[in-house]
Amino acid sequence: MFFECNLSFNLARHDAFLKFVSAVGEAGPSFKAPSSETLRTKELRAEVMEVEKELQPMKASWERYGCTILSDGWSDARRRPLINILVSSCQGTVFLKAIDASGAGVSHTGEYIFRHIKNAIEEVGPKNVVQVVTDNAANCVLAGKMIETDYPSISWVPCASHSINLLIEDIGKLEWVARIVHLGSKMISFLTRKHSALSIYRKYATHEILKPSKTRFAYLFIVLQRLVKVRPCLRRMIVSEEWIAWPNSTSPKAINFEATISDASFWHDAECIVGVLRPLIVALRLTDSEGCTMGILYEFMEKVGEAFDSNTWLDRTR
Repeated sequence: MFFECNLSFNLARHDAFLKFVSAVGEAGPSFKAPSSETLRTKELRAEVMEVEKELQPMKASWERYGCTILSDGWSDARRRPLINILVSSCQGTVFLKAIDASGAGVSHTGEYIFRHIKNAIEEVGPKNVVQVVTDNAANCVLAGKMIETDYPSISWVPCASHSINLLIEDIGKLEWVARIVHLGSKMISFLTRKHSALSIYRKYATHEILKPSKTRFAYLFIVLQRLVKVRPCLRRMIVSEEWIAWPNSTSPKAINFEATISDASFWHDAECIVGVLRPLIVALRLTDSEGCTMGILYEFMEKVGEAFDSNTWLDRTR
C-alpha cells in the first residue's frame, strides 16, 4: 500500500495509522473496509459532527472570555489565493472557514476583506469578539478601520508576527546589511548550483546549507545564522585537496566564493547581524506560539528596544 500509493513513510509513525492497524486486527478477518462512497458521505458527516461536539466547550468559552478573529491570506497547492479565518481564545484556536478568493474578477480590496470578516464576526457573535487581527497590507488596514467603524467595541490589531518580520526586513535594507546578505546569498547559490562543489562541502560539513524562500519570515537571519555555523566547514573545504583538484575552482565565481570565505570583515559583520536579530527571532517565535502571549510580548519587546538603543553598530555612518 505504501509503495503503490506513494505514501510517505512517516505515516507509519503516526498515531492514527497505528490505531487503524490495531483496530483492524481486533475486528478480525471478517471486517470489511468501507467503500469510498461511505467514507465521503456517512463517515465524513459523522466525523464532522464528532469534531463539532469536541469544539463546543471551546466555543462556549468565547462568550465567557472573549475571542479574537484572525484573518490570513494564503495559497493552496494550485497557487489559488485563499483567505483563512480562525477564532482564537485562551482555550485555543479554531479554524472557522476558508474563502476562495481566486474567482474571475475578484479584487482583494479592503471592502472585500471587510465583508468576509464581518460575516465571521456575525457568526461568532459581535459581543464575543474583542479584536480582529490581520497583516499590515493597505487593504487589510482599510478593512480594519471599517470594522472599528461598524463595531466600536471591537479593535483592529496588526499581526505581531508580520510587524516583527517587517522590522527585520527594514534592518535588511540598511546598505551594509544588504551587502552582507547579498554576499551570503551568493555563497549559498554557488554551492547549491554546483553539484561538485556541494559534494566537496558535504565531506567536511556538520550541517546542510539552508536556502529558504525569500518570502519566508526572517529570511536573512536564517541565511546568515547557518553560514556562521558552518564557517569552519567552508574554510576546510576551500583548502582541501578535492577543492584544489576541482577544475572549476579557478573560475571567477569560485574565486569570489573563496574570497568571501576568507574575508574576516564579512564574518564579523554577519555575526553582528545575527546577534542583534536573535531577540527579534525569539519574539517572532513567541508570537507564533499557542495561548495568550500579548503581555509577555509587550515586556519582551521593551527589552528588545533597550538592546537596540545600546547598539550603535547598526548605523555605520556614526
